[in-house]
Formats: sequence, C-alpha cells, structure tokens
Amino acid sequence: RARVAALQHKVESLGRLYHISQNASLGVIQGIKAALEELGICTGCMAAPYQPLSRTGREQVRRILDLATEERTIAGA
Repeated sequence: RARVAALQHKVESLGRLYHISQNASLGVIQGIKAALEELGICTGCMAAPYQPLSRTGREQVRRILDLATEERTIAGA
C-alpha cells in the first residue's frame, strides 16, 4: 500500500510538467519536450511556430524531475 501511494504521488508530481507554461495546450508540449531533453532522450528544439521553454521553465522542469528521482529513491520504487 505504501509503494502504491508513493508511485501515485510521483505520477501526480510529474503531472506538474503539464502546467509549466501559461498557455495550457502549448505548455503540455513544452513541458514534456523539456523533460525529454533533460533526460537526454531528445533535443529541446521545437518545430515552428512553437518556442522551447524559457530558462525559468526549464529550471522548473529540472526541479520536478529531481523531486521525482528523490521520491523514487526514498520510496524504493
């Protein structure tokens, strides 16, 4: 039960990636793209007319991912 609760909390924490930008639909794309770049999966380049997240937005993504990593270590997930 504790493991399930820890995993649920992680999923909810990662859900914050969808709300990084003020533009709801664009924020989803920007947040996921920045997270994938941070994880080394792809570059942060986006097709026109879209722009990547600002430096502040990328720092928020990094903090969200760091928090999820810490929670995984603590929870043993």
